[in-house]
Amino acid sequence: MTSPTALGPFYRDHLVGVDDVVHLYSGAEGPALRAHREAAARYVVDKSAGEEGRRRSEAVLDTTREQLARLMGGSANSIAILGNASDAINRLVGAVRLEPGDNVVTSDLEFPSGVQSLLLLRDRGVEVRFARGREGHLSAADFEPMIDERTRLVVSSHTSYVSGARIDPATVHALARRVGAAFILDVTQSLGVLPVVAATADAIVSSSYKWVLGPHGLGIVHLTNPAAFGHAAAGWRSVPDVFAPDRLSTVRFRPDARSLELGFPSFLGAYFLTESLALILDADQSAVEAHVNSLTAQLVDGLLGAGARLLSPLDPAERGTNISVVAADGESVAARMLESGVRVWGGDGRVRFSVHAFNTANDIDAALAAYRAAA
Repeated sequence: MTSPTALGPFYRDHLVGVDDVVHLYSGAEGPALRAHREAAARYVVDKSAGEEGRRRSEAVLDTTREQLARLMGGSANSIAILGNASDAINRLVGAVRLEPGDNVVTSDLEFPSGVQSLLLLRDRGVEVRFARGREGHLSAADFEPMIDERTRLVVSSHTSYVSGARIDPATVHALARRVGAAFILDVTQSLGVLPVVAATADAIVSSSYKWVLGPHGLGIVHLTNPAAFGHAAAGWRSVPDVFAPDRLSTVRFRPDARSLELGFPSFLGAYFLTESLALILDADQSAVEAHVNSLTAQLVDGLLGAGARLLSPLDPAERGTNISVVAADGESVAARMLESGVRVWGGDGRVRFSVHAFNTANDIDAALAAYRAAA
């Protein structure tokens, strides 16, 4: 296992594109691994090997499920691999049993995929309620007034893509469970750098191309509580026997998370993601959390010293590893910072710094200097 002080160099030896730029952009896009080149070559060979190649590809996918379950403290049988996180959220939302007069709850700091999938429910007579953030702050307590006996679903990110505000999912899960509502937790902005516990939600969703350093084209689901959801779609991979004698008259779903999978996933993506997860799991996860928390504290102190107006909570326990500052023209600030060799995300009235385990204290110093020159 790797100590906190050695995490940056340990990770960087495996990554592409981080030698000549300070990459504080993982909230939008994580870098690729050098091992992905060899993984692509293995996929090409297996893709051309007929049934034997398919068996090898399925074995890679099984490894990916096992790694994800280990990272979340869950079960490999509870892992489904879909096309992307937006697809996964929509599939789960569509599988919740709803009637006119019911309501669903999310927050105004939620990523659009979660919000827009809920807004479609209004055509079915379902009310959409929003817990309101306060200048980038959001906590589990903000959800409580929105939840009542007609609430059927709560959707929240573990940490906000807007401000990095970090909720306690176990508390939100308890609030939802108290009224019999399902809870979907989006961990896209935390999985890979912060602890994610499968048992703290009925379903956990994540993208594959950000903090877990994987490719596009995979949506990760841990279906902790299948009973909280019905089925909104069916395909040949969602049933245990595609050639069952009654296949023209009956749909019998798999009993686990793979009932969500309709057809083949991106096997190439699984070859890549397995390499990424092996790297992440090779590091001590408590050391990763300590490392990124130390760097975000350094960053927050420096930004406050530079006169920045933070959107992110000041309390370390209330924030993740996205740190956002107000910037009327965030895109221009980010472009000027990139000219100084620092990649951050800018737009929507803010600049966002995303701190990963491969970053170092020197990276934070360089980012602060670039921000002071660009802001």
